[in-house]
Amino acid sequence: MRRIFAYVKYKIQKDGTIVRYFEQRNGTYKSEVEEGMIKNHLKEGVWKEAGTYFEKMYYINKYKAGIQKGNTKLYLKHIDSESVYTIDRNNYEIIDQDFKMR
Repeated sequence: MRRIFAYVKYKIQKDGTIVRYFEQRNGTYKSEVEEGMIKNHLKEGVWKEAGTYFEKMYYINKYKAGIQKGNTKLYLKHIDSESVYTIDRNNYEIIDQDFKMR
C-alpha cells in the first residue's frame, strides 16, 4: 500500500473554529487525496475527499468559507455495485443508505 503524506496549514477563525488553509487563493485544487474549489484560501463548495482507497471509497462534503455544511456522503464502490451512505456530521451516525447496481 502506498502512503501519502501532506503538509497542510490551518487557520483559526475569529469565532475560534479551525479550518484548513491553502496557499492558493482561488480556483480548483486537486491532490491525490482531495479535490474541490478554493475561495479566499479556504474550501468552498463540493469537495471529494479520499477514504482508504480513493478510487473505491470517498467522501463528498460541502463547505462554505472552510466550514463543512450539511451531512457527509460516503461512496463505496464494489465490483458490480455502489453503496452510498449519508452520515450525520454532528454525531457520525448513518442516517440513510442507498445501494445501486452498476
